[in-house]
Amino acid sequence: MKKELLRLFKCLLTFSLIVLGTGSMVYAASPIKLSWSEYVSPNDYRNNYWRYYIKRIAEETNNQVEITLYPAQQLVKARQQYEALIQGTIDMCALIPAYYAGKMPLLTMLHETTFWEIGDSAVINSRLANEIDQILNKDGVKFLGWSGFLQPQVLVGPRVFKTFDDIKGLKIRAPGSSAKILQHWGATGVSISAAETYMAMQKGIVDGAYTSMATVSALKMWEIANAITYSRSGGNGAMVSMNLQRWNELPASVKAAFEKVSREMPEYVYNDARHIIAKIQAEHKKNFKEYHEWTEAEYKVWTKSLAGVFYEPVIKKFGSQGEQLWEKILAVANENRQARLEGKPIRFH
Repeated sequence: MKKELLRLFKCLLTFSLIVLGTGSMVYAASPIKLSWSEYVSPNDYRNNYWRYYIKRIAEETNNQVEITLYPAQQLVKARQQYEALIQGTIDMCALIPAYYAGKMPLLTMLHETTFWEIGDSAVINSRLANEIDQILNKDGVKFLGWSGFLQPQVLVGPRVFKTFDDIKGLKIRAPGSSAKILQHWGATGVSISAAETYMAMQKGIVDGAYTSMATVSALKMWEIANAITYSRSGGNGAMVSMNLQRWNELPASVKAAFEKVSREMPEYVYNDARHIIAKIQAEHKKNFKEYHEWTEAEYKVWTKSLAGVFYEPVIKKFGSQGEQLWEKILAVANENRQARLEGKPIRFH
């Protein structure tokens, strides 16, 4: 009897030491908490991509990773996001090269959206993931291999824009290096973040805006503008990225979960992009007093002066490196176009 009691006591003592000493038998490891900075408003459609991704990461890591999304520039201003990501002030964000052309000049070629169709940006950025990652790594940033769909740019203003005379002399909001486009059209491009556009138009700081369809809907810009003009471009991508040091600190199992979910996302984004455009167009037709979509002939006139506005300066500066990257971008865009014509599946990786 005494031996049995002694054996029981030893077992209880061993269990107590394990529990009190390490806690590993009772308590799960503390969750990994990451911050995601976003400049668009909470109801912007792009947040749907981020929230879905965050949900899938939580599922794949059994809630070991908690990502908190901070929209509407709560953490940093739009044009400060890249620097904040480099410094580790924020853990994650979705980068739009036009905002940071001085920091990532090679990647501004991803804004030559007249060369591809709706949703193709998600495929291009996925297929060029290694190249993009190498470029960002130099600044201490990790590209996670997928991009949200930044819907095609549209023009909102006091009237629809059918000819250059309609826009000549106006001050039009445009993000970062996209202001160059407005100069080609005879307007003055004013670099203002999407979140600040509504107030700038309301106060008369700018006469109109060159912005994405999603931003128009999120800000309800029909409240301050009479007309909307649709181009026929394919839109571009917002590159989901993480501070490189933060990435390197993650456990191997967590990295594997990120990589798995990131490989799922390009197809998810592409399919969503191909279906959402008609829905948003219907909303804009209903809410704006004037609506116009460029005809194919008008589109050619408006974009004739734009072809090369992004990629030509890059090739001039970087030579063969720029040429090779541009050739890869075009190859994916052309492959996608041919696949759709032939009814073949899109290759995402």
